[in-house]
Amino acid sequence: ASAGSGKTTVLVNILRLLSTDIKKLFCAFNTDIVKELKKKTQGVENVDVRTMHSLGMNMIMRNLGVDSLPIVETKYREYILSKIHLYSPVVRGMNRKNYMKYVNNVTKLVDFARYNLAEDEEEIVALAQRHEIDIMFDEPKVTLDIMEWGKNNVSCIDYTDMVWLPNTLSMKPLGLQFDFILLDESQDFSVAQRELILKCQKMGTRYVFVGDENQAIYSFASASPESFRKLKELPNTTSLPLSISYRCPKKIV
Repeated sequence: ASAGSGKTTVLVNILRLLSTDIKKLFCAFNTDIVKELKKKTQGVENVDVRTMHSLGMNMIMRNLGVDSLPIVETKYREYILSKIHLYSPVVRGMNRKNYMKYVNNVTKLVDFARYNLAEDEEEIVALAQRHEIDIMFDEPKVTLDIMEWGKNNVSCIDYTDMVWLPNTLSMKPLGLQFDFILLDESQDFSVAQRELILKCQKMGTRYVFVGDENQAIYSFASASPESFRKLKELPNTTSLPLSISYRCPKKIV
């Protein structure tokens, strides 16, 4: 789908064509887009419009049997700062500069590894290379250890946990299976987001993924360059073009 080709308009009109008695999910990339989409889908019955992180949060709460969970964005950072010496003996002899670099490396890798569902040191080394993180010592091993702590301590969660925990803890989509699922900006999905949305299917579920690989701009935030291609390779998937841009005059395009 080219820039300005009416991706969101197509999805909203698909929603309007669907039967009112089927359960529909419309996922968007951020809360601002969700607010706009809720206005555009007013009058459409039986549709849930939310972000992927909101979907993951809902799944976590249903599986844990709680009505709310504290969101602590510094959950991992604070734990790493206070407990890193328990995971790696090398930090004890470091000067302040190297110590903070080591802590920053582990903090970043814990985030990237969760978004990419990394499970071994080789995958984490590859992520470090991709995101230009200079590994100093044993950061990949410590990253895995911190992730193990994270999935066993869910009394509070951070933003990344919302899409990681449903996958790593094999949570069930309790009440979150839909007949029709529509997703905008699919080129910006991380591996964790892609696998999360695939959890929400049941027999006969249909997906519409809209996106453009040329507009993928969130690799710095762990969007996977392979994710959109893998969606196109799902069984029984057909690729359809939206190739005409309506955003600018022809000369500008």
